Amino acid sequence: MQSQSEMQGMWQVGVGLALLFLAIAVFVVIAIARNNREAKTATLGGDTAGGTAIPLVAAFTGWKGVPWVALAHSNLAPRLVLYEGDFLYQVVRARRRSYREIAMVDVRTTVGTVNVVLEFRDSSFTFAGNTASRQIAAKAVAILMRKGCQLTPRAQALLPAVNAGA
Repeated sequence: MQSQSEMQGMWQVGVGLALLFLAIAVFVVIAIARNNREAKTATLGGDTAGGTAIPLVAAFTGWKGVPWVALAHSNLAPRLVLYEGDFLYQVVRARRRSYREIAMVDVRTTVGTVNVVLEFRDSSFTFAGNTASRQIAAKAVAILMRKGCQLTPRAQALLPAVNAGA
């Protein structure tokens, strides 16, 4: 049988761990909220080489047909820059491709995320850029549509947000 002091010691350790977990959870929630708030107030920007930089919170490499599963991700230096004849994207390393290589543009959303998803004709991988903003994602989708990219019904449904947010 455990003594009263041993029981009290275990209780104090449990309370201490619970408070530590609560402090970490509060820190994470505040960091996510701050990051999303900054992303939602961001606007499309120009790039030094004449492209339109789409502000991203994070970027992911995934598989076609397997949504929400990422092979790689980055929130350190995610990039999507739309140029006149091609585009640049970066998850781990930067790649430049032609708009003709995009098979489909999709939009996937969940709590706190608005991902512009690019499926490529010659690859089983996808690029997803989290804009954290319906208006920014809608503007990016509108630019991609003007470049001749095919849109999914979800991406097409986002287009009215371009006028609502402007």
